[in-house]
Amino acid sequence: MAPSIVLYLAVLETGSVDINQGNDDGITPLILASFLGHSHVAETLIENGADVSMVTDDGSTALHACAMEGHVAIVELLTKAGADLEAVTSAGRTPLHTATREGKSELMRALIEAGANPHTRMPTGETALHIVAEEGHLDAIRELLRGKADASLDAPCICIQPPSSSGFPGVPLDVAASSGHSGVVRHLVQELGIKGCNPENAGKQALLLAASKRDLDTLAILTGAGAVDTSGSALMCAAEASFKHFLRQRLKEEKGGVEYASINDRISSGLTALVFSIQRCLSQTPRIVRLLINAGADTTSVIRGTNSEGEVQCNGTPLALTTSYLWEKILDNGEPATEEHLQRLEAIRRLLLRAEAVHAVSWLWPSDASFVGHAAEKWPRAAFATT
Repeated sequence: MAPSIVLYLAVLETGSVDINQGNDDGITPLILASFLGHSHVAETLIENGADVSMVTDDGSTALHACAMEGHVAIVELLTKAGADLEAVTSAGRTPLHTATREGKSELMRALIEAGANPHTRMPTGETALHIVAEEGHLDAIRELLRGKADASLDAPCICIQPPSSSGFPGVPLDVAASSGHSGVVRHLVQELGIKGCNPENAGKQALLLAASKRDLDTLAILTGAGAVDTSGSALMCAAEASFKHFLRQRLKEEKGGVEYASINDRISSGLTALVFSIQRCLSQTPRIVRLLINAGADTTSVIRGTNSEGEVQCNGTPLALTTSYLWEKILDNGEPATEEHLQRLEAIRRLLLRAEAVHAVSWLWPSDASFVGHAAEKWPRAAFATT
């Protein structure tokens, strides 16, 4: 027995010390020993009557204390002594929530094997899987899935909305996609499949969140796992973020019998992906416009865009709108166009003029007619001479 423990026992035997007396923060000797990882001291304290249910001012127990630091041996001591695995702090965290937040995977396994419930929710609704999806601890997520944690449970997740919002329901896959943890996304879909992660929408929300974060790795993982952008929202986000490779994949008409969003679908404001990209006028927009045109984007229809109040913000063909921005030297958001913006808009205008010319020829000549070049051979060459 260590000299410090012998000394401590001698003090206890005098009866002048309350073994469960806490300091100003409510930290008892057992809670302190658990936090520091002194298993022999913790064992001695328990044998001499230390109460494993004592809490600090913030509601933390000795089990929370050792969970914070990852002391597995002490977890075993405390659980054998009857420590409450579901005790919650004033913030509503169980020891498993605490260990998950800190990424203490071995301690998480010990808690789950001792009977900790991986589905217990925080007051805000998050389970341990939501927490680890936000933090990105791969080893921790493996332990939770090994413990049969349900990845389809949703919760109002603030991390997938602006800080001022209360969040909206999201499953752990959505949280991982929003937080940029592509490794967690990959592990979830590999272990559970895309529908196992979210039976309700099969990864469509995660796809949109990844697109809005410009996370090409996560987009590739989700689409590879079968997530389908049927609403066109991810297509719009990808266009804004200039994801050329992602757009090539999204613009396929059909894959495995599941219909993809049409390239000419419109969002609630009435915009198509083509006009949406033109209005943003990002550095890669001319390339995106070329890609959209080559994939069959409608370049001739009038697009009538409105704001959330129904007020008309734009009304014209893609070419007319682009020409207007060039002429007025003002972007769609009202900001003055820089020289770089004007160069991009001019490049876009040329692409649209070329597309309009092709459309005009295809309209004049039926698809079953001879190629226009062959018809020209019937005319005297002098007719095409220039002076």
